[in-house]
Amino acid sequence: MHHLFRLAAFFILTALSGISYSQTVLADTYVAMNTATEDKANPLDSAVPTPLNTTLPPGSAADDFKEPWLTTNKAHKYLGIATLVSSMATALTAPNSCETNCSNKPVPTHGVHQTLGRTTGALALATVATGLLFHWKDMHLFEDGLSDPDTQHWLLAGAGALIMADAINKAPAKSHSAQAEAGAVIMLIGVKMAW
Repeated sequence: MHHLFRLAAFFILTALSGISYSQTVLADTYVAMNTATEDKANPLDSAVPTPLNTTLPPGSAADDFKEPWLTTNKAHKYLGIATLVSSMATALTAPNSCETNCSNKPVPTHGVHQTLGRTTGALALATVATGLLFHWKDMHLFEDGLSDPDTQHWLLAGAGALIMADAINKAPAKSHSAQAEAGAVIMLIGVKMAW
C-alpha cells in the first residue's frame, strides 16, 4: 500500500511540475511574441523577438506580464526546501537510541519519525526528478568542469539525496541517523551552491 502512495505522490508532483513548465513556456512565448519590434530595416529581423533585457516603452506587453505562481524553477526550489525541512523534522523526532544491546529493544516501524523519513525520501526523489527534467540543460560536467556552481549544485544535492535514500533504506534494522544527517548536510551545501 505504501508503494502505491509513493508512486501516486511521485506522479502528482511530476504532473504539477509539468503544468508549471508549460505555464513558463507559454508566458515566455507570449512575451517574446509581443516584444518584437516592427520598425527594423530588414523584414526578416521583425520575426526575431527583442531580448527581454532591453528597455521597452511604457505600456508595452512586457509591463502586463506577471510571473506564474508556480514555475518549474519554483517547483524544484520549493521541493528542495521542503526536503531539507522534512529531514530536520525527521532528525528531531528520532527515538532515543540505545547504546548497549539494541537487539532486545523492539524496532518501531510506524510513527512520526518513520513517516517523516519516508516523506523526506519522497520529497528528495521529487526534487531530483524535477531537477533532472527541467534543468538538464544546465548540467555541463565536461564542458565547465567542477568549478561551475550549477555542476556543484547537482552533484552535491544529488549525492546528498542518494545518501539520505540509502539511510532510509537501512532503517529501522540498522543505525542510519549519522548517514541521513550527513546526506542532508551535503544536500544543503549543494542547495547553497545554487543561491
